[in-house]
Amino acid sequence: MEQNNKYEFRALTIKGVILIFILIVPVFFTIYLLMDKFIFYDIKHYNVFTNMKVIGIPIVLTYLLMTITSNYIVGNKYLIEINDNIIRIYKDNKIFHLIELNQLQKVEFNFNAKQKNGCLAFHYNNLKIGMFSGVLLTKKKDFIIVNDYFDAILYRYLLDNDFSEKTKKHKYITTFTLTKKD
Repeated sequence: MEQNNKYEFRALTIKGVILIFILIVPVFFTIYLLMDKFIFYDIKHYNVFTNMKVIGIPIVLTYLLMTITSNYIVGNKYLIEINDNIIRIYKDNKIFHLIELNQLQKVEFNFNAKQKNGCLAFHYNNLKIGMFSGVLLTKKKDFIIVNDYFDAILYRYLLDNDFSEKTKKHKYITTFTLTKKD
């Protein structure tokens, strides 16, 4: 685990992503209503500037809270190691999943080149492990680490071990799907 520590990244699972997006709406409205009641109560004439202030400040505060929550509360550190035809996924320095190469059916890597975010998903034994990383949910450097790991290690390893590649591009979104050959 020592040699691949440069590929340790912070990401969210699908449950974490759903939790974050469920929390956004009530947090936004709570911040908006509190600010409207206690800070903006004396606004008599609404114009573009006051509207930007009344809506913009709660949006910025909600985004900051969402970022802090997804990075430091819900997000976990992941490390993916490949040794002896076994893929080990560590979550917060503990083994999260052990996937034997013969059980692995498909690996998907979706990324948005413009927004610098994406998802790395492993499909095996009718299970799907998805790790979401990127600007909106985690830091930009975490997505770059996932992208580098996929390009440098995982992609080549799977192609060398009887996996076929399929690439789809749609504007800024690229999907790499590596499927086990039958």
